[in-house]
Amino acid sequence: MTLVMYMLMCWYIGSMYNNSNEEMMDQSSNSINTNDKPDDVKMSMDNKSVDNEMMNEFNEFNDSSMTKPENNIMNDNSIMLPDEEDSLDEIINKMNMNNTKDYPTDNFNFNNFYKMYNMFMKYNKVPTEEFLIKFMGFFEGHGHLLNKNNKLYFYITHKDKEMLNYMVSMLGFGHVSKMEKKSYRLNFSSLESMMLLYNLINGNLVLPSNMEKLNMFMNEYNKNVGMNMNNEFTQLTLLMKTDMMPTTNHSWLSGYTDAKGCFTISMMHRSFKIRFMLTINDIEDMEMLFLTMNNTKYDSGLPDVKMLGDTQFNDKSNNTELMMNGLKNMQYMMNYFKKYNLTFSKGTSYTKFMNVYNKLKNKEHLNPKLRKSTKKLSKDINMHT
Repeated sequence: MTLVMYMLMCWYIGSMYNNSNEEMMDQSSNSINTNDKPDDVKMSMDNKSVDNEMMNEFNEFNDSSMTKPENNIMNDNSIMLPDEEDSLDEIINKMNMNNTKDYPTDNFNFNNFYKMYNMFMKYNKVPTEEFLIKFMGFFEGHGHLLNKNNKLYFYITHKDKEMLNYMVSMLGFGHVSKMEKKSYRLNFSSLESMMLLYNLINGNLVLPSNMEKLNMFMNEYNKNVGMNMNNEFTQLTLLMKTDMMPTTNHSWLSGYTDAKGCFTISMMHRSFKIRFMLTINDIEDMEMLFLTMNNTKYDSGLPDVKMLGDTQFNDKSNNTELMMNGLKNMQYMMNYFKKYNLTFSKGTSYTKFMNVYNKLKNKEHLNPKLRKSTKKLSKDINMHT
């Protein structure tokens, strides 16, 4: 491997590793051990000799005899891999060419992630593209990427521990710790997990606010700690531009709903209000999701509806809520969630929601003998979230 490639990899690895074992910023998780890994997940490297072994992994990755999973995008012969003679600019250009390839995932591109996964987690089952897209939706709802005091922080917070453990088992990296107020944190604090997650989200973020945060994250990192290796390299990595939309053609919206979605039914004497809501913190994000909800034609056989969603501001949470109202409009989302299932606590809520939905559709709320039980069921929809 040429000096340029060797120095590039050493700098990238070294800068990430120096920050990986510091304590997490949140005082509520002081018990977190950043070197911990889940017991049920095989990690392919030993942190005690991480630098030498990591270079061996890079060399092994370049060996054409290395076995690659059949469903891995690495089997695509059209992917441009760096050569030993390539300069730094040529390496970046080839990365750019790879990242603009048109894969059947509505512009999501996990090429760099799969390359890293083959190096660090080659004994693990490769995550499917559908899962990764769903994970991206969940990460954009509850994920955090911070640079504080020249330290990197990647984590996800959520109340559903079972959901976070499932993500660890599917990804093959990360670990879950308990926080205060019955919430949990999925941490990506080891060198391997930080590099894998960064290559997963870079170029695959959908919401404008998160792309802005990633850009700020990189700029701040490069400003403070990016100058090293005799000042030869100043950038963490290339920020790839994307033009993705949260359509109903993939599982991103399902993941975001797992994180930020809510199903409610309010029953009065002989009437009701039925809603699907998404909580949104940023106005640009709201506009994008509003367009998605109102302009996407679902493959349901139902007549096209111009306005499926509406918005309202929640004074208590200081957030905007994007809402879909009514039995008829709800059929559109039902077809989507039938294909891309909600999971764990949100899946339980959705099952209860659909049970009451069917009762309302059958007009059971108009029957005095059934109204009370139906109303009771409607109040229990979100008991597990």
